[in-house]
Amino acid sequence: MERISPMLYNIIIPSFKRQKTLIKKTLKALQKTDVWDCIELGTVKLYVFVASVEEKIVYEQEIKSTKNLNQVVIKVVVGVRGIPNQRNYIQKYFKLNERLLFIDDDISQIKGIDKCNKVVNATRLHSFILSAFKQTEKLKIKMWGINSTVNPREMKQTVSFGRIYIVGNFYGLINTDKVFVDTGDWIKTRKHFKAGKESHERALKMYDKFGGVLKYRAYGVVSKYWGEPGGHQISRNEEGEKDATMCLHKKYPHATKVRIYKGFYDLQIKPQTKVFKTNYVQV
Repeated sequence: MERISPMLYNIIIPSFKRQKTLIKKTLKALQKTDVWDCIELGTVKLYVFVASVEEKIVYEQEIKSTKNLNQVVIKVVVGVRGIPNQRNYIQKYFKLNERLLFIDDDISQIKGIDKCNKVVNATRLHSFILSAFKQTEKLKIKMWGINSTVNPREMKQTVSFGRIYIVGNFYGLINTDKVFVDTGDWIKTRKHFKAGKESHERALKMYDKFGGVLKYRAYGVVSKYWGEPGGHQISRNEEGEKDATMCLHKKYPHATKVRIYKGFYDLQIKPQTKVFKTNYVQV
């Protein structure tokens, strides 16, 4: 029998050498939403996964010394180094079928587009997250996500289902042991903890295993991505990005194409989706 967590969902933030960024950006952004009320009430748990015991001490001290955070339960967990390895570790840390909401540590704003196509702060975020998880479960798939940026031309009151890219900075996962990244001999591009297109790999594997993912286009986040100091991208380089891109393209030639973007090799997933209307954004 499938086990459903008594928690409505767990918020998961992998972080590496960004304790101040985490507090000033992602946690501050969450505090502007009704999700924070759920964290304070204990119906939603917040976890920060770091790479070492030394980092755990630094993060816990920073959180404890920050006003408005020292009264909230934030569990700092020692995982492993490297974002693909860390996300695999997190999936093994939690029980199957638990609802995991992954958020990057450098999210400065969470936005949505309303019925009038106006970009607004997504302060009433909790009901959307619950709805996204419920729809994911109903379709018997495992993953949903949102837009990677805040762009009014791309944000719509629709959800796409099928083969589509889900960026790793804000996504929901019904925890599974059927999809991990970088676990086979066919990809050996992540020496020294390189990221290596792990978000693309996860989306492609989710499509192969479960028939697709959900992408809610009414929401987006503001993030510097690779531009923020610290983080798991420290080991990112052109060679690693090229190796990972070409390896995934070779494995999924029918579903991907390759381009060079800002000097780096980039993998694009060829979308194959069904589109439905939504009405989630509330202010």
